[in-house]
Amino acid sequence: MKNELEIIQSRSLPIVFKLAETGYSDPENDMEFVNGTYFLVEFENRFYIVSAVHNISDYPENSLRFTDKEFNCEPFHIGHRYSVESPEDEDHEDLLILEILMEKAEPNHAANIEERAYKLPPKELELTNNDTLYIIGCPKKLSKDAPAIESDPNEKTISLVRATLECNYIYSNDQDQLKQVHLTEACSLGGMSGSPVYKYDLNSSNFIIAGILLRGGNSSSPSAYAHFLHVRVLYNALKQI
Repeated sequence: MKNELEIIQSRSLPIVFKLAETGYSDPENDMEFVNGTYFLVEFENRFYIVSAVHNISDYPENSLRFTDKEFNCEPFHIGHRYSVESPEDEDHEDLLILEILMEKAEPNHAANIEERAYKLPPKELELTNNDTLYIIGCPKKLSKDAPAIESDPNEKTISLVRATLECNYIYSNDQDQLKQVHLTEACSLGGMSGSPVYKYDLNSSNFIIAGILLRGGNSSSPSAYAHFLHVRVLYNALKQI
């Protein structure tokens, strides 16, 4: 389980912004900061970045950096952005899907993307009450006692810090696509929005993706509860592309 956990941890990456291009800082300040998590998926030989729309909606696009911290900070070349429209559930519209232009990636980087992208369609996933799930993302700060993302002003960059949070699934009707989990303690999930949520399958000894984290507690209002969008919403959206 340890080796498998390390593999899926490497799939969670931080959405990075350049402070100098957001309009919120001194133009001379070129520090980067984290405002959410994303991960990679493959579907029908095409590759995508998946996250939450609210991670990027308040910042200008030219400040946004989808760089691969696991591969020499190489940029992902982004093509089309796909939207999910759902008049019945606005949470579906918070799902962010960006296509990666693999033809623009250097061969070694393309091979790295192919290796680390989660393959869809998802395996059959049965969620039962109190199942242990794992949220893996790049937090800003987990609690008042936890350090924020490490940064070095001299290097003008962030050091990648990941968190793996265990939680328990709270059963809901199978038709409900927004699922709830209970964490071991109340905390802030700032920076964790867009993180993949996994269940460990004892039969296959693999982590199976269960969904995408959309919301939870923040620094001003920590919570022991969080909500994720079921992976079938992502799968159905990709089938429509």
